[in-house]
Amino acid sequence: MSVIKVIDLAYVRVHAPDLDQARRFLADFGLIENSRDGEKLGFRGLGPAPEILTVEPGGRGLVAIGFAAGARDDLELFAQATNSRVTQRTGRGGGWQVVVHDPDGNQIELIWGVTPVEPVTVDRPHTNEGSDRYRRRGSVRRPASGPAHVLRLGHVVLTTPQPEPLAQWYRDMFGFLVSDVIYDGSEDNVLLSFNRLDRGDEYVDHHVFQTMIGPPGGIHHISFEVLDIDDLYIGHQFLTERGYRHMWGVGRHKQGSQIFDYWIDPSGVMYEHWTDTDLLNADWTPGVESAGASQGPWGPPMPAEFITQVG
Repeated sequence: MSVIKVIDLAYVRVHAPDLDQARRFLADFGLIENSRDGEKLGFRGLGPAPEILTVEPGGRGLVAIGFAAGARDDLELFAQATNSRVTQRTGRGGGWQVVVHDPDGNQIELIWGVTPVEPVTVDRPHTNEGSDRYRRRGSVRRPASGPAHVLRLGHVVLTTPQPEPLAQWYRDMFGFLVSDVIYDGSEDNVLLSFNRLDRGDEYVDHHVFQTMIGPPGGIHHISFEVLDIDDLYIGHQFLTERGYRHMWGVGRHKQGSQIFDYWIDPSGVMYEHWTDTDLLNADWTPGVESAGASQGPWGPPMPAEFITQVG
């Protein structure tokens, strides 16, 4: 049994050597800048989370990952179990937190009591397709060019020499459930571990946290949901026209089924746009598959540098 069960991935904090470059890229990527606290930049999506990404001055790479607890009692329980203490948050939205470090040294912040913000609404016409051909009648679909619209933070992926032991630590601490595992050679040689929230009968994203073979303490990518496939492709074209470095996409993953598009920011951190995902509840039986069988149904081949990418 886990110490607690978190209810969501709240935010990711990263370093960037040039905050002005980071601001331009993230705005073009579709995030909304909503705070500048000294030298820190804060970004939100269209949803109610007050901040889903924070950029701080430094080299590059991970500062911290924030997970949301469901109750103040969970903070107290977690603090006791980890010999830590509950402190007041200074981040946007306030609240309380417990700060710990995982076995690879990554800083993890368990938070509760953060005040949400008003969601941003975007008018999006329906599509007429398949058996649902008459959802849009008497109007035309002519979306404007520009950045994609980031709805929310979806998942974060860490690199580690031992993906399965690190993933197990998160399961023991936060109650994650295994959705899929990819191995190389033998099933005990895990390359990637996909983990989701445990919210009982409620359906949740296929994965909110993933570990991947690589150096310790590295961040492989940070992933954000956009409105739909049209929005994703519009964002793809916009980022291409702006001259940013593209990594991989557009395609559809096998594990999770997301339609994906990966980009590298000026400091070398990788960000993903995605839309559509498998939704699973606690009844799902984990999938186990070899790396050679994990390619998605359509899209360009995965570039070799995608595997070695570390932010």
